[in-house]
Amino acid sequence: MPGDEIVSYLMFAPASSSACIDAIVFLQPDRSMGFVYGQNGHLSLPEITPWDAPWLNAAIAQRIRDLPEACAMRDGRKWKRIPQIVLTDRGQRHEAYDGLGVEYVIDVTE
Repeated sequence: MPGDEIVSYLMFAPASSSACIDAIVFLQPDRSMGFVYGQNGHLSLPEITPWDAPWLNAAIAQRIRDLPEACAMRDGRKWKRIPQIVLTDRGQRHEAYDGLGVEYVIDVTE
């Protein structure tokens, strides 16, 4: 799901309360893909630099952590408490995620 859509999906989409999700995974965009805000305020492809990706993902992670307590799945688990995982090719945690409660960083180096 595109990053700009996830928070509104979690807050307002009826399907989100029926979902059963164990983790939210952030992909690290490469040089040929990514997301950037266009003139209409929506995210569009592709103009992103590799050094911007962690900061954009971290902003989305923070918005998820800031969701209201009442925003939860049917089984009662709160969306803001679901583990967040970052896939990276650096094998290390980026400073953008410090203090956000991003639990795991997984190295996907080939």
